[in-house]
Amino acid sequence: MKKTNKRVSGTSFHDSIVTASVDQLIQVLGEPNEDSNTGQDKVNFEWEMELESGEVFTVYDWKEYRMLRTDEMIEWHIGGFNGTVTDLAAEQINQALSSLRDNSTVELSEAQIKELAREIIGDGKDPNKFFVTVSPYFTVENEDDFESELLDGYTDKDTETRLFDTFEQANEYYDSIDLDPYAGVATVMIEDRKTGTIKQKELTKVVKVDYSYCEIDDSKIFGYTK
Repeated sequence: MKKTNKRVSGTSFHDSIVTASVDQLIQVLGEPNEDSNTGQDKVNFEWEMELESGEVFTVYDWKEYRMLRTDEMIEWHIGGFNGTVTDLAAEQINQALSSLRDNSTVELSEAQIKELAREIIGDGKDPNKFFVTVSPYFTVENEDDFESELLDGYTDKDTETRLFDTFEQANEYYDSIDLDPYAGVATVMIEDRKTGTIKQKELTKVVKVDYSYCEIDDSKIFGYTK
């Protein structure tokens, strides 16, 4: 992939997308050809590129209608003269993004990972990503009712989400975490962008209703006899 000086007018969207931040795309594609980022137009950023074969393509955000943070993860449209070109461009961009992440060139904050998880878990798209969430929420089972509650002294802010590129990495981290109410660990879950929840372990508090016979007889105190 490289910047192009060829004509890109007339290219269109063929359902090929990539998920990345502006910062990541700059590292992969270079500086954008268009950088308005006012949120007033349909497009804030756009790259004009070509494949090694010479076919041109564009990468652009579409109808966000807001200023974008350069570190936030969004979906980018890929434009081209046909779907074969845009699919190949998406594949090559995703490979480059994966290489960035594997080399830890781009580090995401915990807040960014949580935001990314909310956006893409279970959307069925590639590349697949795996998220392991550790939270202080446990399940309360009362007869046929199930409710979720927080461990005493903990809040939703104590929930932690980590991002992994493979299931093996996610599962290794999952297995390393023990449920411990004193450490605020009540639920551990693996989710991916293909299917959603893959596996989960949690603490469950079972509330049982048990009736026992009890009688108080003060009849003699009040002058009653049997």
